[in-house]
Amino acid sequence: MRRRRFLRALIAAAFGLMSPPVWSQEVAGVIESASGWVRVTHRGQSRPAEAGMQLISGDRVVTGPGSYAGIKLRDETVLTMGPDGLLRINRFWFNPDTNVGKMILTVITGTIRVVTGLIGRHTPTAVEIRTMAGTIGIRGTEFIVEAGETN
Repeated sequence: MRRRRFLRALIAAAFGLMSPPVWSQEVAGVIESASGWVRVTHRGQSRPAEAGMQLISGDRVVTGPGSYAGIKLRDETVLTMGPDGLLRINRFWFNPDTNVGKMILTVITGTIRVVTGLIGRHTPTAVEIRTMAGTIGIRGTEFIVEAGETN
């Protein structure tokens, strides 16, 4: 009995030392374009967005007044952010061999146009777009999300 408890404790400790899940480090996509004041917050550090900059789960993209950002995710999803926007990539993982994946994005403020890629076409329920007021389940391939303080 003591031996079983010891083994369970040892296994639990080993899992606690393991690195975070793979999806948290996987490249979700890239900034394709940035016009005006656009910043990316990556692991707590904010810097100006540049074309080709990689994004991973947990990153935030912010656009200022009169600014725009174009983002292309690995599954070919295209996001176009309008002015005064804040987007968080909560989770993203994608297997290009099977077109299976999961995408959870939060639109905190602003307007974002979404053209879904392979994840949305293959398994629409695997794509979640969240706002501060609720979650959007997709059924189409192109839509616009507008979020703000009044949601």
